[in-house]
Amino acid sequence: MGKQPERMDMTHWFNPGELLAMAVRVGASTVFGEMFDKRETMAALSPFDERDFSATHDYSREGFAPDGLWFDYLADTGDGWRSTYAVARLVSEPQLLVNGLDGAIPRGRLLFFGGDQVYPTASTEAYQKRFTAPFDKAREEVDARAPASGSVAAGGGKAVPEFCYAIPGNHDWYDGLTAFTRLFCARRPKTEHTHGNKGFRIGEREAVQARSYFAAKLPGNWWICGVDAQLHSFVDNEQLAYFDHIAQTMMSPGSDVIVCVPGPVWNEAADDDVRRQFDKLGYVLGIITGNIHGRRFSDDHRRERAHHLRLVLTGDSHHYTRYFEAGTPGAARGAADHGTHYITCGLGGAFLHPTHFTPEVQEFEVRSRAIKPARAERIGTGKPDRFLRRLTREAVYPTPEQCRERMGDNLGFGFKNWDFALLTAALAGVFTWLLAFAASSLGRSLAAVLRQSDAKLTFVSLLFASPWPLLMSGAVIGALIGFSGFKGRMRTVTGVGHGLAHVLVYFAVLWVLAQAVAVDWGLVIAMAIAGFLVHPLIMGLYLIVSARYSGAHWNEVFSALRIEDFKGFLRLHIDTTGDPRGRLTLYPICLDQIPRTDTDALAPRLIEAPLVLEPTPAKPQRPTAATAHSEAGPVAAEPAGDPGGDAPKKPRARKKAAG
Repeated sequence: MGKQPERMDMTHWFNPGELLAMAVRVGASTVFGEMFDKRETMAALSPFDERDFSATHDYSREGFAPDGLWFDYLADTGDGWRSTYAVARLVSEPQLLVNGLDGAIPRGRLLFFGGDQVYPTASTEAYQKRFTAPFDKAREEVDARAPASGSVAAGGGKAVPEFCYAIPGNHDWYDGLTAFTRLFCARRPKTEHTHGNKGFRIGEREAVQARSYFAAKLPGNWWICGVDAQLHSFVDNEQLAYFDHIAQTMMSPGSDVIVCVPGPVWNEAADDDVRRQFDKLGYVLGIITGNIHGRRFSDDHRRERAHHLRLVLTGDSHHYTRYFEAGTPGAARGAADHGTHYITCGLGGAFLHPTHFTPEVQEFEVRSRAIKPARAERIGTGKPDRFLRRLTREAVYPTPEQCRERMGDNLGFGFKNWDFALLTAALAGVFTWLLAFAASSLGRSLAAVLRQSDAKLTFVSLLFASPWPLLMSGAVIGALIGFSGFKGRMRTVTGVGHGLAHVLVYFAVLWVLAQAVAVDWGLVIAMAIAGFLVHPLIMGLYLIVSARYSGAHWNEVFSALRIEDFKGFLRLHIDTTGDPRGRLTLYPICLDQIPRTDTDALAPRLIEAPLVLEPTPAKPQRPTAATAHSEAGPVAAEPAGDPGGDAPKKPRARKKAAG
């Protein structure tokens, strides 16, 4: 079986050294990522070739998937070994038995990674240990156990090719996308000037993309696209031109489209920043669906083809949620309504995120000048160019109740994050030593000074006898202001309050211990031990209170817990037997508890009933005059063949379109 890979632990997000290293990488990648964008380099090295695209990325070609295509989607992998390996085993099984389904479902021929393939920061070594090793090991075990059904497909024992695609998340960008590019974008098509080369393999699946974004033709009338939004939701012009070209020259008019994006802006409470992010997302989706007006990225064609956005997949948030945007206002939520499902499935191996902060209904105001807002409702505010987009939460995993219960585990913050507790112990010990030095300038020991009757005068004299204790207190408070998850003035208020809590509790514990410990060096040791126990408890309480009562620190309150359980992925199936346009069925699969060893049995189950998306009719009925304004936005489609563009402005034209 070869050398056993190293079993990596879950990332310690409150490890001081890890935090410092990540801060340096984030700062460097932000500066250099904006100055030297690798996406432009990849576009220049791999010019778009329709012949190569059809030969490599067209999975509707004859013979590839005669009985329908099975494929998988997962995101946020590459953290701890046990959690990542459990999911890797699920997607590697040739036949997967899932509680809630009558029979086994086959392994996906394609595997799409939705971002953040490695934590905490990207590097070649991190990818190898945390990402590729679990998938390679899982496939190796499957093939060794059942070579006849593991490494080859059913049908004569002939091995069939399997492929993978990926888009980068923010953690993949923390090295400037260098390691991601080497792993996923190594393939180069053969041309008259180059010999070409194949991509790397992850769990026996070949990476076939040449850029950090992709498009692929699926069976029936389905397409899938993956968007790279870098670190700041910035999509470069080369990428927009790529999707524009494919949408307007290669997709059949009225195609059904799946889009993979790096993050779920619709999962967060809608403030100004979230609305801007949603606008950016809507613009990219509008390019892919052909519903953006005005701007053109090439002059050799008109924007005539419009498509139907049926499914948006993302990770970044490490839970499962499904939102739905109806195709028409008031339409029933179901397969008959050709709206859009927004699914977050970041269960690939990283720590768990809470679900009770996700809004049940999300509303966004959009402008018609940027997006054709046919699906959205017009806002009755006297603003004719404003429309309202409404998304409704349909499913969530784990349940909000389960997540609320786990928040209380942060009372043991110091034991779960022992490396952070060591830092607070060291700070408490150093601070006590500085106070002892200040007391010596007064000609007394620290313990003797603290035994004075006037405690208030004692602490003031110690703080101002030497500048170092006061400077250190200010540094701690300043750091906690920066750490605060609040915004605006509340950031300063909560940061100062949190910092003062640490300082005041420190002095209270110091005064109590000084009554029993008469030697300064003993007091330093005692305060270091107290610092290990007390200050992490204050941090845990701060995270619990902030998250429970204001929604702030929802990320930190769960990253501190590093919960390995509640993992899963999506398995999808396009069936063209009943309809050549293809019916898409989505199976959300989870593990409530991951195996504690590599050989423990898996117990996957469905998160919710399989979601069936019927193909959009080839020739949908034109809307009536009463619903002409609510037909399809950036995430829905116009009738096949109806050119994208502004709605006709002449009354006669409107009447004709309505009739």
